[in-house]
Amino acid sequence: MTSTAFFGLETAVIKYTRADALAEKAIIPLQFHLSDGSAEWEDNRGRKVRVASMDKMSEADANKALYTALKTEYADHLLSSGIAHWQEHRKKYPSAKCVIVTSNIKEAKRHIANLSGISARCDIATSDDSDEALKVINKMKAGKLDVLVSVAMVYEGLSIPEISHIICLTRIRSVPWIEQMTARANRIDPSAGPYDEQIGHIFAPADPLFKQVMQKIEAEQAPVMQERSSRSSREGSEDGGFRLEPAPGGIIPLSSAMTGRRDIVLSQREIPLTPEKTASEREAELREMIDSHIKRFAYQCRYMPQKLNTDIYQYFGKPRAQMTIPELERCLKHVQQTYPLSFVRGTGRRVSTKAEPINCVWR
Repeated sequence: MTSTAFFGLETAVIKYTRADALAEKAIIPLQFHLSDGSAEWEDNRGRKVRVASMDKMSEADANKALYTALKTEYADHLLSSGIAHWQEHRKKYPSAKCVIVTSNIKEAKRHIANLSGISARCDIATSDDSDEALKVINKMKAGKLDVLVSVAMVYEGLSIPEISHIICLTRIRSVPWIEQMTARANRIDPSAGPYDEQIGHIFAPADPLFKQVMQKIEAEQAPVMQERSSRSSREGSEDGGFRLEPAPGGIIPLSSAMTGRRDIVLSQREIPLTPEKTASEREAELREMIDSHIKRFAYQCRYMPQKLNTDIYQYFGKPRAQMTIPELERCLKHVQQTYPLSFVRGTGRRVSTKAEPINCVWR
């Protein structure tokens, strides 16, 4: 723990990590589905260059190969693979939603065209038209959209618990950007069954730079997932902090193909059918939803969950363990309204140490 002086007072600054959030069930873990592929392009001297495996290519070729792959057939194959997985997931959880992350509006329109044959409601949100993008995002929040193709809008107010799948079709490879992108799929969805059965799915290329970021996230999840499942899979590695250069000049993408997929599985289990709930099960579910909301708000706003729980106890005058179903439902509504899960990015304003019914600030 560190501390800072402010007008003569010493204030503790507590770091709340991904592992803390998972341990307290404030977020759900992620599963990565990385697809290998080949790529061929023509360089600025007219020579053809081909890599047989993005999974094994050198970092020197990474930008050109990935640029080629995402401009040609590989991107279509990765999109189809992710969409097929999402459609299968929807058979059990019809409200599940998918976000496809693209580089520009031209690519977004191409992917929308490829989705024309599926029975799902799709649209594009781009930062170039923020007003229209906000309308599209609100449609998804209202349950009127199933698939969002995003251009530079992946974490601007996009907090939708029903998002279960992210398909990454961009070359951005910075650690903070990928962490923000993947975080769209680690929200707890009350309509998707018990917490221990929820997991977010990330589909992405198996290039060296994405794997480094994935391994960092996986390492942060590992301690909790070892308790959640005896089949946690891999060890993490240091993050490389890479961001790829702009589009490589002078090359002409020729072709690419997806040659295999490797799932980085952090938790595997059979998901049983959920029978109709008894009164005691409904009480337990409501308490879990309240507890989850409090922990998520605390995680986003840097509050201590214990302080929020004390405030809620004082407001209702009794512990949640003694509340009836109607009282728990009123408590859940109160918590959702008083501690909203929206936040303002980039303001730099410090969050108060006292819980207040306002939108919080992500620092």
